[in-house]
Amino acid sequence: MARPFRRPSRTIPETVHGVEVAYDVPDTTPVVRLPFNLDAALRRALFALAIAMTAVAIIWGTVAIGSMLTLLAPPWAAYLVAGVFDAGWAGCLIAEWLLRYDSKRSALPRKAGFAMLTVSMAAITVHGIIAGAWAIGIVGALVSAAAKGVWAIGMHTIRIQLD
Repeated sequence: MARPFRRPSRTIPETVHGVEVAYDVPDTTPVVRLPFNLDAALRRALFALAIAMTAVAIIWGTVAIGSMLTLLAPPWAAYLVAGVFDAGWAGCLIAEWLLRYDSKRSALPRKAGFAMLTVSMAAITVHGIIAGAWAIGIVGALVSAAAKGVWAIGMHTIRIQLD
């Protein structure tokens, strides 16, 4: 990977017999490296995990709710509408991230996200009950709760209370 702040050579201007001459010499200046920041690396890993879990939860919720809605609607419409359930609380996660430094303003998307998550989890549980596997419905709903929980913990680690 190219280092954007290090020049492999530097130009030296010199006057030879009254004529300006510039020539390149290798730059032997040592590269300043920042120390490894374990906290930043772990924070990136935590949010990468939260984003991956959210993607899996959205896929699972869309499949479960969409298959339930195909009982009443064409599959294209059922799965499109099913995506709205989880897109709502995922959108609230994005709003919460954008407002992470403003506790008062971030409270609304956080509460709305939990409300939308509850509706989505209820729909996933109902799908399991209709399919005759209520335990799978509950476990499927907990996938979304786990994703939201990891996201909430991540947000708690970076939230700064400002006056």
